Amino acid sequence: MDRMIEKLIEVLRKTESCYDGMMAIIAQEKAAALRSNLTLLTSAHDEKQRMLSQLDSLEQQRAQLMRDIAASLQLPVEILTLSSLAAQVTAPYDRKLALRKDALNSVLRKVQHANEECCRIVEHCLKLVQNTLGFFSHWTQRSQVYCPSGDIYAGADTGGRLLSGNI
Repeated sequence: MDRMIEKLIEVLRKTESCYDGMMAIIAQEKAAALRSNLTLLTSAHDEKQRMLSQLDSLEQQRAQLMRDIAASLQLPVEILTLSSLAAQVTAPYDRKLALRKDALNSVLRKVQHANEECCRIVEHCLKLVQNTLGFFSHWTQRSQVYCPSGDIYAGADTGGRLLSGNI
């Protein structure tokens, strides 16, 4: 049982380290978005995907360890949390698990906040581009009165000529 708890603590430590690394990647992503640097933004995205793959692997390890520990304690895995596990194990594992839980929650809140901030920046940049395109779109629209040949345009919605035959 102690060995499984030690493995769980190590997986939690690695997970926390990955999320710390994610903070640096999000900072790069934010800087790239502010500079409108597509190359850096793509690079940060690729790095983020690699980090998410590592986090997924660590999450699978954590889930398996929690299932094994729950079976060892004869508890349903659904009710086993880090807090409840810390309450069931002896020292020094109780303190170590509580510390890992608190540290992981803290870094997760920071990553979530940084990621939301980066999303807002990207959304703002997108809105600026859309507004600019909207501003310039009238330059690319056809004239409602004259055709490209210079002839008078009889719009389908008007049902007749726009100008009379006499001036």
